[in-house]
Amino acid sequence: MSLIQRINNLPLKLIIINKTVLDEISTENGRTILEYTMRMMQKTGKQVVVEGAETHEVVETLEKMGCDYNQGFYFFKPLPADEFIKFIENNGK
Repeated sequence: MSLIQRINNLPLKLIIINKTVLDEISTENGRTILEYTMRMMQKTGKQVVVEGAETHEVVETLEKMGCDYNQGFYFFKPLPADEFIKFIENNGK
């Protein structure tokens, strides 16, 4: 089975793009690779999460690129499990 067949047949609905890819967003080639990787995955019916959003500018750029979801320090710092549970109990629904 070819690589394209394998990717096409992945039973996944969500693809996570690692922060190391986002770290290259400051270069033209890095932006192009990120944007077209996202588009390719979305065209195959998958949603995309990009890890590592740390600034407002990066979040805006990802939104302009059509990113489905992004996560990172810009939104919230990581929490230990017990603190996360308390946060959800107090703020989540």
